[in-house]
Amino acid sequence: MRASRTAWTPPREAFTGLLAVIAKVERRFIQRRTRSGLADARAQGCVGGRPRPIGSKKAALDVGLSDADIAKTLGVSAPTIYRYLNAAR
Repeated sequence: MRASRTAWTPPREAFTGLLAVIAKVERRFIQRRTRSGLADARAQGCVGGRPRPIGSKKAALDVGLSDADIAKTLGVSAPTIYRYLNAAR
């Protein structure tokens, strides 16, 4: 009887385990390089992430506009305004 090509033999299992270890080590190298690059960027003053949509919010609040008017003026939703106001208080 001929062995199946997909048979799970000990050498194949050992090779697969070796590939898994190599992949894990490579992933750790990638994580270290990424963290190092982000730390360098922060040290140079760069800020990552999505930009905050509420830059001129403080000026709009000082004028005395309603929350809905501020949301329309800035082009954001009312819940975004409420989150900002709750964080500011």
